[in-house]
Amino acid sequence: MAVPDHRMARCLVPLPDESLPGFALRLGHRLRLPPGHILWRLGLLGAQTTATLAPSGRLFFIDPVKRERLARIIGATTGTVDQLTLHPLASRFPPVAHALGLPRPAGVLLKPRQIAPPWILSSFSRYCPHCLAGDGSAVQRRHGGPWLRRWRLATSFACVQHNVFLEHECPGCRRPSGLTLGGGWPGSLLLIGNPGLEDLHPAACRSDAERERPGVICGHRLDQPADTPPRPLPQHLADLQSRLDRLFDEDTAPEDAFAAFADLQTITALVLATWPAMADLVPTGQKAAVDEHLAAQETRLPGFLAQSAPRDDGVFWTYLPRSSIGAAAVLSVADRLLSLPDGELGQELAQLAPRCPERDNKRWGATWKLMDKDATLVRRAVVQQSLRRRPRPRIPSTAWSRRQVIPSLLALKIERRHGFAPENIPQELPDQWFRIFWTDANCPFPPHSRRFRRTAAILLVQAAEDMNAQQAAEYLGFPPGTNFLTTPAQQPVATGSDERTDELRESLYRLADHLAAIPATDHVDYRRRRRQHESWHLGDDAFAEFLERFVAANKRKPSAPADQLHEALSALIWSQVTGSEPCLAPCFRPPIAAPGRSTTKADPAIHLANRLRRDKPRSPYSVLLPLLADHAADLLATCQQSDSSLTVTIAGRHLAK
Repeated sequence: MAVPDHRMARCLVPLPDESLPGFALRLGHRLRLPPGHILWRLGLLGAQTTATLAPSGRLFFIDPVKRERLARIIGATTGTVDQLTLHPLASRFPPVAHALGLPRPAGVLLKPRQIAPPWILSSFSRYCPHCLAGDGSAVQRRHGGPWLRRWRLATSFACVQHNVFLEHECPGCRRPSGLTLGGGWPGSLLLIGNPGLEDLHPAACRSDAERERPGVICGHRLDQPADTPPRPLPQHLADLQSRLDRLFDEDTAPEDAFAAFADLQTITALVLATWPAMADLVPTGQKAAVDEHLAAQETRLPGFLAQSAPRDDGVFWTYLPRSSIGAAAVLSVADRLLSLPDGELGQELAQLAPRCPERDNKRWGATWKLMDKDATLVRRAVVQQSLRRRPRPRIPSTAWSRRQVIPSLLALKIERRHGFAPENIPQELPDQWFRIFWTDANCPFPPHSRRFRRTAAILLVQAAEDMNAQQAAEYLGFPPGTNFLTTPAQQPVATGSDERTDELRESLYRLADHLAAIPATDHVDYRRRRRQHESWHLGDDAFAEFLERFVAANKRKPSAPADQLHEALSALIWSQVTGSEPCLAPCFRPPIAAPGRSTTKADPAIHLANRLRRDKPRSPYSVLLPLLADHAADLLATCQQSDSSLTVTIAGRHLAK
């Protein structure tokens, strides 16, 4: 049946900050129709033509076509329709931006995620009984007050207008208020619970009264005073709620609000992860609410699957307590910490450090990823500095074998970094880059340095593009049999090496951030260079010029055999131009070299190439370095790079193109 497209008669006007489900409930009550029929009439059912339920994703966003149509039906502007959803809050409230997958590439339509991030109450709504009772106007006396949009945010714990804590469950059935869980998954989150019922007041509980008897509706009026006396709202919590509400006002810059909520998210996770370390800052009743929240998480932990159910109270420390009192307690502690000067905040966090779980604990959820992405630089630095991992006995560098650290590093889950592409990663990391990655002052270059460099290069490619380690190695041009991905089985790791691996992971991200800061015009396409010179080797005439230079300067022939020196010089020039390892130069591979040619350091020509790179000025081979730089510069001129200036470095000598 086609949905009518004309304007509805006797339609209501959306109230300020009213949510889409609340508007449908009030309109259905006015027209004596089930709210599910109203959602159908508004064109908000699922995408399938046979859909009978409205998905909860409509809480976040209505696509432009449906939005324009809905506006026409209710006689409002598209902006008014958009205000019924959480979408306008995306520039101020990080969880909404994450739920919508923002930012998105140009031309890609928004599509809310099926599982909302923490701090979005997607399966229930808090509420204020006084607000639901209405403001006394004729319309609100008949159909009740609005279910507010802000009640779906975990940071809304109080109504400052009526000076009360928000409620989070129905006094009649003791189930979460506004529960919208259906019977199946996926798609078990609905926009409105039991949408086919038409005789319920908009403020009535729509939950099943008993789990064993579906269809028997609770129906308790949530706009009526509870049997228990109202809980007093302390003034400092009322002030906190007012300040949080003002972050959504037009007087507050969106970027300032976004940063404030991002910092608050990070600190609340720290408070919950280290609870009850700071429990003495809140009254007994609030502490009990937080204790109950964490205890409930512990009971769910054994059988928890990250994407198994659409809950608003998962096991992660990023979830605030469902109860308003518990949420207020955690937010007030975090707010008190954030109000401190940076130095004092660092001291407080340092005291929490001994109780802080390791960062790889899965209950952190996306805490650290979101902190790196959204938190302010100052607060991020304070947290990182204060929560440095506890010092452990440093493992001697000689204890790090390729059978221990390399498999550990390759098993890391690498987060994507923007600002550079995989082709901008050379096969062999330059010393300058590698020193950013490896900061051990006691050991400037670790044992198996080549393997470490290869590992770091592979991980950087993975940080720039979605590849596994083997694919990244092949992308960089490591031939099968020459890389370390086929090393023997991993040996038991020495005590404390997990700590060392974490340090190396942080070092990798430090290097990735350094690369991302390089202007795009200065990036080099190393993959293109490797392809352009995949068959290049030093010609005989050019090699003769090197021999003449050596004999003229040293009055004797080189001690190394001519064929080995020829290969070594060819490998050095190729490696400098392509950013690759000399041992992987074309001169050591077929068809130039014989099949099965060794590419290890034991090969005389490769050993000579490595020696030439390290030779001091007094070495007889040092006279060849300027000529090497000249040949490398000539090759660079053929690369057709967009770089305005390229620099070749050979044994410490620089030559600009």
